[in-house]
Amino acid sequence: MVHKFFQKTERDTAFYKRFLESRMPDRMIDAHVHLALPKHTRAIDPKLLEADWALQCAHTMSEEQLAGYSASLFPDIRYEYIALPMPIKGVDLEANNSYISSIRMRALMATLPQWDTDVCEKALITGGFSGFKPYPNLVSTVKGAEISILDFITHSQLSLLNKHKKALLLHLPRAGRLPDEDNIRELRDMRQAYPNIKIVVAHFGRCFNVEPFLEGIKKLGSDLEGFYFDTSAVINPQVYAAAFDHISPDSILFGSDLPITLWHGKRTWNNGSYQNLCREDFKWNKHIEGSAEEEKYTFFIYEQLKSLLDSMGSDAELKRKVFCENAEKVYAVMQSENTNGKRVTLKDVAEKSGYSLRTVKKVIGGREYVSDSVKAKVLAASRDLQYKRNKFASALAKNQTYKIAVVYTETSKYFFPEIRAGFENCSKAYEDFGIEVEYYVSKGTKHDISNIQLGILQELHLRSDIDGILIHPFSSKKLIGEIDSLVEAGKPVITFGTDVPDSKRLCYVGPHGRKSGRIAAQIMGNYLGGKGRVVVLGIVSDHRQTLYREEGFLEKMHEAFPSIEIIRPKIDGLLTDDECYAFVKGLIVEETVAGIFSPSANVYLAASALKEMERKDIAVVGYDLSDETKALLKEDYIKVVMFQNPQLQAHKSLQIMCEFLLEGTKPETDCMFTEVLILTGECV
Repeated sequence: MVHKFFQKTERDTAFYKRFLESRMPDRMIDAHVHLALPKHTRAIDPKLLEADWALQCAHTMSEEQLAGYSASLFPDIRYEYIALPMPIKGVDLEANNSYISSIRMRALMATLPQWDTDVCEKALITGGFSGFKPYPNLVSTVKGAEISILDFITHSQLSLLNKHKKALLLHLPRAGRLPDEDNIRELRDMRQAYPNIKIVVAHFGRCFNVEPFLEGIKKLGSDLEGFYFDTSAVINPQVYAAAFDHISPDSILFGSDLPITLWHGKRTWNNGSYQNLCREDFKWNKHIEGSAEEEKYTFFIYEQLKSLLDSMGSDAELKRKVFCENAEKVYAVMQSENTNGKRVTLKDVAEKSGYSLRTVKKVIGGREYVSDSVKAKVLAASRDLQYKRNKFASALAKNQTYKIAVVYTETSKYFFPEIRAGFENCSKAYEDFGIEVEYYVSKGTKHDISNIQLGILQELHLRSDIDGILIHPFSSKKLIGEIDSLVEAGKPVITFGTDVPDSKRLCYVGPHGRKSGRIAAQIMGNYLGGKGRVVVLGIVSDHRQTLYREEGFLEKMHEAFPSIEIIRPKIDGLLTDDECYAFVKGLIVEETVAGIFSPSANVYLAASALKEMERKDIAVVGYDLSDETKALLKEDYIKVVMFQNPQLQAHKSLQIMCEFLLEGTKPETDCMFTEVLILTGECV
């Protein structure tokens, strides 16, 4: 969801493909993004709106809208960000803090200099913030206000950041910005007095031209090493070139300044709405000409990225640092750990304080009355343990329970016990936040698995207490309608292990079936030297993951090993273990076979038949790692097993569902692929 006046033109797309697409990082952490809900922005005086550019840029942006922008702007990369409150007079900073705390693990807390230090500390710790983004008393929003940095943040608040080794993002005051003598003096004093604070100077110190930037760098001298700089709102390629010449690559963070850079620029008022205000009339971005005035310039952020990437050249390590690693270092994810490296939980705080888990939840949640003495002891225990509330802490205050149904049918004796273990391990991590998991496990025969799962989903549809469903779907086609109905009824569905891609499911978690099939074909072809006959045991006829594996296998075989003959016996439905065993024995007796590819976990059944016949000469490649499969690998009756880590699939799918239910966080993509490992007899 984006604003209706966000317009991506053909020129933008062409610019992205020509200058950016091949050079963009696989992953980006945008270190400077402003989020605010409309209800957090008070009414703005029209006279102020007319006079102040910052207020003109006061369009609010929610996480949902940012997801829409990022998907449109960066279609091929993993986009993450550091959230900040909106920098305008009309924003309710406390409400905005609560919002970004509830949706992000990497976010900065807004502070005003008059705020009580104890209140700030509690919010910093329980909100899981990475540091402070201070604002002045907002008596003026004029650019370059002649006020001190200490009009933004007090020494007591700085001491708090120093104590907890947090970050501080500064927008420098005074018209001179970075080169200003008073700013330089205050920055040096701050660095010396509070050495544990990671101080980030936003917008390269508001140096949009190279001369003031170089002047400020020169004045900082040897003190430069104690600071970080973000690129937000900077587009001048000369500034970037100078930055990489004079600043350590470990100290530069990419930042876009969204949504300001979307709306700041040519200001054409049209019936109360800005139209296409994301293009800047600068001398260095007039290389694309157009007939329409609003189409002469590409997106500001695209021009910014081009200038930045041009300055980096082909240095892959530099790109990783600027786009990801530096932001992760400065704005560290809040992960409470004790001295043994384990995450500190509310149960640990309860044991330390001597109070019940319920009482501790009340204190940390802050929504129910607890006596001052009890509160003090609980908070003291949390400080001693260095407990920091993680991103789901808002669920404590709601005192709400979320019930998740897990649906799967055991079609083999391997894979599914490991799936169950993965779910149970993950659910323990969320039990403090009201997450409950119910299991619907069935055992199907040849033809009734899809009907069993369909009946379970229909039952769950009628359950008002079910909040989400995780399913390992046996049939893709038969379940589409019911999955769509569940989603439309407000019950999100995640598929794991195998997919129903044509449905409205939230996402799929599991291996890339086609890719793993192609890898299996490469392995088989290499074993056989590109010659011989290979049997593909497509045992399950309507199981999407198995079909993908088969398709990938056949695709690669035809491409790379055209001399290998493929045999695809027709198998109707799911075979029992005995039927599969007998089928393979009969096939080997009747046919001259050099290899067997089993796209299911029943690979051990095929290899067991070969063991009885003492046929190690046939190369067997398949999936999953049962005890029988391990033994057959060691004995060389199976050459390679593709291990798809079922515990990881289960853990990740439940984790994504918990994040979605607790805080509305959507998965990064609709297919969250997990790794597949290649195992031989030497590996087990």
